[in-house]
Amino acid sequence: MSNAPDGATLASPQPNLRAPTFSLLILVFAALLLFCGACSAICFLITPFASARADALQSNVVFGSLAGLGILLGGALLWQGARAYQGRASRAPAHAFPRVFIFALAFVGAILLGIGTLGLGSFAAYIFPPWHFIAALAAPLAIIAYAAHRLGRASELRTLLASFTWGVLGATTLAFIGELIVLVGLIFIAAIFLAISFPNFSAVDQLRLLGLRGAADANFASNPLVVIGFIIYFGGIVPPIEEALKVLVVAFSNPKRTRQADAVLWGISAGAGFAVLENLFNGALSLGDWATVTIIRVGATIMHAANGATMGEAWHAARVEGRWMHLVIAYGASVFFHAAWNVAAILGSNAVGGGAIAQAIALIALSGLGAAWLARRVGIAERLARSAPASE
Repeated sequence: MSNAPDGATLASPQPNLRAPTFSLLILVFAALLLFCGACSAICFLITPFASARADALQSNVVFGSLAGLGILLGGALLWQGARAYQGRASRAPAHAFPRVFIFALAFVGAILLGIGTLGLGSFAAYIFPPWHFIAALAAPLAIIAYAAHRLGRASELRTLLASFTWGVLGATTLAFIGELIVLVGLIFIAAIFLAISFPNFSAVDQLRLLGLRGAADANFASNPLVVIGFIIYFGGIVPPIEEALKVLVVAFSNPKRTRQADAVLWGISAGAGFAVLENLFNGALSLGDWATVTIIRVGATIMHAANGATMGEAWHAARVEGRWMHLVIAYGASVFFHAAWNVAAILGSNAVGGGAIAQAIALIALSGLGAAWLARRVGIAERLARSAPASE
């Protein structure tokens, strides 16, 4: 573990983000993101002319989100890649972000303006998506800013951006592939089980046994078998996959150059990045109650960031201090917290009356617990960084 004081700039973790070859890879990846963002922006401009109003709005929310993400993230990577290629040092994250209250104001403003622009008819397809994009990014960036101001005095913005990019694109892509493979496998197993157990039943009768017939019906999501299936999948399958991948980038950092404060900061950044993509697409698929879903996603963002801090610190303990059992315990705790959040959210989406109030209280309590744990992990890492002796 490095003993550099807080005001110093540490060497980047492996791979060397200042090496010319790696810098060129960053520049190429940035160019690809910018190209994808530009293509999405073109689709954003022309889609309303080729689709019905309702379809155009949802499509433009997706295209606008992809355009904004590609241009914003691609531009940031292009900037850092160019500086790295020139051999220029990256600034400290502690000095790269505005105060947290700026992001809070942006979130509240985006929610209010988003609600107002959703009802503007055909104009909503152009005016609403930017507010959706800002609202989806505000909470993750606020959490990163909070952690960076306290832990980012002796690390590099370039490395934080790399971990954030992993969370947004790398971890989400691998998690989606893994979850899709498991889902297809479960469907295949269920189909074989039904075919063997009820050989004389038609396909429609077999689907009826599972409660899947009429999937387009309004009551489909409240079907008890469907709810149980959601709980099993999103409570028992999704969390282990996502928590194993979300902060994996920290596992490849150089243990000789990484402080605990760095690992926690990068873990938070990766977790918040993972939440960004979920925020963008969950909101796009729930325009009917967009404001409610977007506000609830703040709690989900806290959950992802808190688990990121837990796993970042645990990877540091395992690789630097040799405490591998600590990593196993942290992984189990992260999976449990993630599963608890998902189950509470699923049950809350179908609850009414007193049940809805109870589920809302559960989500608020889990959000508060996640925020308290996040603050604790940041506080401990900050104290260790401040108390570390200066290197010779």
